[in-house]
Amino acid sequence: MRMGDHNWIIAINDKLENMSDFSQEVEQWMKRSIYKLPPRVIDLDSKSYKPQIVSIGPYHHGGPHLKPMEDHKERALLHFIKRSSVPIEAYLEALDDVVQDLRDAYDELDPKWLNNTSDFLRLMILDGCFVLEVLRMGTSVLAGGYAPNDPVFSSHGLLYVLPVLRCDMLLLENQVPLLVLVKLLRLEKRISKVVVCFLFLPL
Repeated sequence: MRMGDHNWIIAINDKLENMSDFSQEVEQWMKRSIYKLPPRVIDLDSKSYKPQIVSIGPYHHGGPHLKPMEDHKERALLHFIKRSSVPIEAYLEALDDVVQDLRDAYDELDPKWLNNTSDFLRLMILDGCFVLEVLRMGTSVLAGGYAPNDPVFSSHGLLYVLPVLRCDMLLLENQVPLLVLVKLLRLEKRISKVVVCFLFLPL
């Protein structure tokens, strides 16, 4: 037997010993909710599956053409936190309690998100607050305390920016787990009717 074969056999036997039973496998796969599309699908029409102006979640984070929106996302976070009067530490703690569930929701995660919990949590709260602020635009662009000439959260943004944002937010790979929004809303103590209003806005 070759040395390489021997090492492989040892590795397989170790995995067999640690292999989950059927019920655990079912539970593990049920946690997945945000998937990466197969390359063969994306190759058919790559523009249809990639965000145009904003990244939500880890899959497209850091894309050069998406970076301009990062400043707007941070501004949305600041408005969200200020309006709620809940310290940001409370939001981070709430998400930290379920961080493994949030990671498990993704089909594939880059090691940088698996190995750095702080960065992952910051991404979740930043993008989660941004999503909620965009949803709130469906009820009133003035309710969030933004300037009337704000480039995103204003009447102008509602007319010209929101349609593109909504398309990006509907992409399969451009998502945060619903649990993020639930945790943020529970702390903010707001009724999630903003989600309903958003869904019924015309495309």
